[in-house]
Amino acid sequence: MIILYCGICGIKFISNKKNKLWCSERCYKEKIKRYKHNYYKNNIEKITNQHKEYYEQYKKEISEQHVEYRNNHKKEYKEYFKNYYQSYKIEIDENHKKYYKKYIVNIKNYQGEYYKTHKNELNKYKKEYYKTNKGKESIKRTKNKRKRNFGFNPLNEYFNNSEAHHINTIDVIYIPINYHFKGHSVLKNKNMEPINTVAFFFLVMQNIDKFRYL
Repeated sequence: MIILYCGICGIKFISNKKNKLWCSERCYKEKIKRYKHNYYKNNIEKITNQHKEYYEQYKKEISEQHVEYRNNHKKEYKEYFKNYYQSYKIEIDENHKKYYKKYIVNIKNYQGEYYKTHKNELNKYKKEYYKTNKGKESIKRTKNKRKRNFGFNPLNEYFNNSEAHHINTIDVIYIPINYHFKGHSVLKNKNMEPINTVAFFFLVMQNIDKFRYL
């Protein structure tokens, strides 16, 4: 038995092997990690070229594997990218803005060409989308922005047979169509008090169970 010093952490240890350079499994893993790091650092160009050659040779198989994996793990993919976006939202949005600004001409040209070759599919998708709750809300938001320069901040969710009522120039409450009577105007402040009272009452009744526990 001889006394040695670990080449990773420097701690003194006893061993029956002269050439042993680490004191534990943890230090051995650290040794392997450092070796890989140094090897990659010193051979980065060679490794990059090998990866490129491998990808070019097996491009089709790699692509098929990726598609298959995504299809079998849709839920995990969605959750991962959702969490990733929430963690790096500011940086991602900033990068998107820079990219769009830099390549706006190319993007517009690509969109124009894509629309020409996929016109029927896109129109079909739009029709289906505008039937959904999100699609209907998107139409309302666009119309308000173009016609009246209003904001669109919903205080509750869209539901069947409902309409968006502006309680001011920004905030919206979805109320049943038969509650949304005509003859009021936000801009002229005409008959806003009675319709807003109805809208707020409906909003409270929608959330009555939540308020019970406040």
